[in-house]
Amino acid sequence: PKVQAIGDFGDGDIIVEQFDWEGDLALPPPVSQTERLMTLARLVMERDRKYALEQNFAAALSAARELARLLDSLFLEEIPLEKIQTIDVGQHAEHWAHSLRFLEVIVEMWPRYLRAAKRSDPTQRKVFLVKAQADRLLRTRPQTPVILAGSTGAAPSTARLMQAVITLPSGAGVLPGLDVETIHSDDTPLEDSHAQSGMAALLRRLNLTANSVRPWPGSGTRSHRNNFLATALLPAQATDGWLTKLHDFHAERGFVSDALDGLVIVETENEEDEATAISIELRRALEIPDKSVLLVTPDRNLTRRVALKMRRWGVYIDDSAGIPLQNSLCGTFLLLAEAWLRESDDMVLLLSLLDHPLFGAGLSGPQRMNAISAIDISARGTPPLGGLEGLKTRLRAAREPSGDALLMIERLQNSALSNAHDPFASLSERIRRHIEIAQELADDGLEGGHDRLWSEEGGRDCNSALSDAVEALDQTPDCGSQHYAEILFAIISSFSIRQTTPSYPQIQILGPLEARLQNADHIILAGLNEGVWPGAAEEGAFLSRSMRRQIGLPSPEKKIGLAAHDFAQLAANRQVTLIRAKRSEGAPSKPSRWLVRIKNILEGLQSSNQTDVSASVNTVVELLDRPAAIETASRPNVRLPASLRPRQLPVTAVELWLRDPYSIYAKYVLRLRKLDPLNSPFGQREIGRLLHEVFFQAAKTPTTLTPDILGEIFAENAMNFGFNEHEYPLWKHALLHSFEWFCDFQNERQKYGEAAILEETGSAQFSTTPDFTLTARADRIDLLFSGGVVILDYKTGTIPSEKQGDTFSPQLALTGAIINAGGFEKLPTWNVESYEYIKILNRKPDDNKNGWGRSGADASLSIADAQRRLVELLQAYNSPNAVYHSQPRPEFLNRFGDYDQLARRREWETAGEAEGS
Repeated sequence: PKVQAIGDFGDGDIIVEQFDWEGDLALPPPVSQTERLMTLARLVMERDRKYALEQNFAAALSAARELARLLDSLFLEEIPLEKIQTIDVGQHAEHWAHSLRFLEVIVEMWPRYLRAAKRSDPTQRKVFLVKAQADRLLRTRPQTPVILAGSTGAAPSTARLMQAVITLPSGAGVLPGLDVETIHSDDTPLEDSHAQSGMAALLRRLNLTANSVRPWPGSGTRSHRNNFLATALLPAQATDGWLTKLHDFHAERGFVSDALDGLVIVETENEEDEATAISIELRRALEIPDKSVLLVTPDRNLTRRVALKMRRWGVYIDDSAGIPLQNSLCGTFLLLAEAWLRESDDMVLLLSLLDHPLFGAGLSGPQRMNAISAIDISARGTPPLGGLEGLKTRLRAAREPSGDALLMIERLQNSALSNAHDPFASLSERIRRHIEIAQELADDGLEGGHDRLWSEEGGRDCNSALSDAVEALDQTPDCGSQHYAEILFAIISSFSIRQTTPSYPQIQILGPLEARLQNADHIILAGLNEGVWPGAAEEGAFLSRSMRRQIGLPSPEKKIGLAAHDFAQLAANRQVTLIRAKRSEGAPSKPSRWLVRIKNILEGLQSSNQTDVSASVNTVVELLDRPAAIETASRPNVRLPASLRPRQLPVTAVELWLRDPYSIYAKYVLRLRKLDPLNSPFGQREIGRLLHEVFFQAAKTPTTLTPDILGEIFAENAMNFGFNEHEYPLWKHALLHSFEWFCDFQNERQKYGEAAILEETGSAQFSTTPDFTLTARADRIDLLFSGGVVILDYKTGTIPSEKQGDTFSPQLALTGAIINAGGFEKLPTWNVESYEYIKILNRKPDDNKNGWGRSGADASLSIADAQRRLVELLQAYNSPNAVYHSQPRPEFLNRFGDYDQLARRREWETAGEAEGS
């Protein structure tokens, strides 16, 4: 037997195989879907001056997509395009008249383009082929059996083919899911949204009655399940007969148990739980030899969730809808490359591109990974000055400069340069240039970029789609980077690819269209929410309901009727699960109208408890990831051998040691450092570093300082610290106030001494077993004319309190101990006269809130006390039993420790609170 798929209706397209007799018809070849979409968008630009003036091709593309849907509807219903011009809009709002005039794009311009190009519209051509097949059958009248099976005859061309088949000597039409009783028992026409409305319309086209259709041999009368579903889906005007039906069901012995045997309903809390529940059922099916299970849903996001969840068991399953091309390896790379080329200074986009498996830029293997790692580290913090050029400066200044990383950045710079916008280029030239750059970036030095890019997942489809677009847009002017991004996404997202990894034949994931006439031991109907299954009844953008009615287009509810027919057939199988999520995207969802009707009938039969297994399923979902026992993490108790204990630390680490010894272990023994975020905004830390540099240079200026001089120094250094001009209004007031204060401060200081130490490091060794070295980088140390020194520490953020300075924050007192030990080369062993914390930004009117310090005997006592406590701390941690605890003092907790996650602090801290309660 020869089997051909002749046509069906779904997703706005008709699916027709190419017949072997097609060449005899001499039909012009069809344009591709991409070419049709791009050409319609170009015609919209030509037709509408607003689109053309704004060069808004992306908006034209959106309009083209709606026009393509309208073209499909008109061709499928065999309505001449010229009929649109006969629509009377006299009773409509004025904008519908504008809409009607706009439709000359498809009424006049599109046919004109096809004639000039000697091409045909793909949908019109497929309809023509089906009609030609019908004419051929009527003309040749073959004597061999011809069977047309499984068609609902939704399109007139398909109904015509069926009409031709059933008039043949050995012809037969097999109608799927025809409910003779429903159609025969209702004298009034069924509403379009009813499951049998499509079949009733087909019978009218065939000039047949429901009773004239013979049942398939052996099918017998309508089953109890079918009877139950037909009652639930009765037309609205017939629901007054529900009570009678329910009485009949109860009266018939065994009806309820037989109708509901194998039917279960599940409602989960959200889509994630819905996907988990489905995956559990699919996995359970694999434990039973030869058991088949079919998941049917129009929700492609749900099917992707289910497919991903199945991987936890190493099960890879194929979704009939495929993977959206924009999510394929090639598609994501092309989109990432475009996004980065548009904003090449964005470090997040850069690292996203570099981390893509297809990115090479001439490097592969460990070379590639090491280069990307070096770039990742250097790109952290505020965006580098000058984009990629600034990033190269950071890479050269790194502790271990990477030549491969610099080479990679240079190649990226060349790519960005070659992407420079040409105002006279066409849109197709921009696509070509984008493809060339993507191939350059994909080249890994071992395999050419062309081969790597187009041979990977989705590569062939991306290449085909972009080639079609290049051909269609050759005369279309470029529309700028932002619109190009939308156009590229529209081109790529129009296609899907099928999974090539091995899958389990027992499990299938299908859409409602693909599931027609399919069977399985267990069928799961998922996503049963309004707006999903069934989808919304959409009228389209250009024609109102009454306008559609005038030219003979079907109502939007026709698709709902077809969907209801699919649902009823699938739900009639022996073992069926109906499942939905109560919440979707965080908001309450509305159950499908069919599910609501089924549940209403179940309530009337007092059988809800028999079918609703939501409670048990949700319990299993909850328990799936719950461990049998939770082992509470304990506070880390790190003990270090003498060889690993830190023997040198800066004074700023002493506070960290006192508050959180574990951080000393993580930072100075394990050498772990917290990475700054990418593209971090210019904030308090950055302004502090910049002001330190400004005041460092200002303090060396021999002339009397003025705010203008400070402003000049600030301007010379600002960009080096990531300060952009657009940041200035935010900081302007605070900076001017800070400059005025520093001028007064510096001019006053010069009366009593000079700045001897500026941003320099000193160190001193303390005699312990073994010896320990303490270092300090001083913001400023003044040498007084009267003898003695003054330690000054600039603060832009919070200043430690006096109590903290005497206990947990002995930074300046320990710096004084280093000076006393002769730890700064430029200073003799002079006495520390005083030390002081000074607030340099956002100073308060009350000077007492702008800092504090110690002087004279108080300073000497504080320095001696800090040195004594440091030695005690060192001696305590010289013991082999010393533990580097995480946050050992609850009353002085650091709420934002960099190493809390490493110490699993939240786990043991929460467990301790639970035990305490």
